[in-house]
Amino acid sequence: YKVQDYIDQGYFGTTQPSQTFLARVGNVLILPEPNETVWWHEYSKFAMHFAGHHGGLTPAEMEIPLFVLPG
Repeated sequence: YKVQDYIDQGYFGTTQPSQTFLARVGNVLILPEPNETVWWHEYSKFAMHFAGHHGGLTPAEMEIPLFVLPG
């Protein structure tokens, strides 16, 4: 999905998202099915060296947005 479509539909709030958010979010939103994960790998484009899941200790990696959608 295109992130801009979700911004336009209000999934990230009713006001324009901050420049910090826009700089970090990218332009594609990938939503896995419940209880699933997503792995993107195109061998011809890059080599993948999996060393673990996200887990940095810098403020930029620990202070991340929390999104809650009414369900």
